[in-house]
Amino acid sequence: MKNLYEYRERGIEVCQTEGSQHYKDGGLEPFDLIIAKGMTEDFCIGNIVKYAVRFKWTQNIEDLKKAADYAHILAGVKIVEAETKEEDQ
Repeated sequence: MKNLYEYRERGIEVCQTEGSQHYKDGGLEPFDLIIAKGMTEDFCIGNIVKYAVRFKWTQNIEDLKKAADYAHILAGVKIVEAETKEEDQ
């Protein structure tokens, strides 16, 4: 039986994403507008929930990859916010 760390490592390998090309074509990504409007946290949380719930019914690993991608983005946003706050003090 595998342990937590082996499962996590394998999951990280599979969940590496860079976004689809159709979002990158045409200059500004829609997500950039969401960031600019300060809606990133709510948008990410909503998508994490959406894809996690969807996985329950689809059993499609792509849904888990998308949920993980939004979690990684949100973690990155929060890390940068904390670093910026520390620099401003």
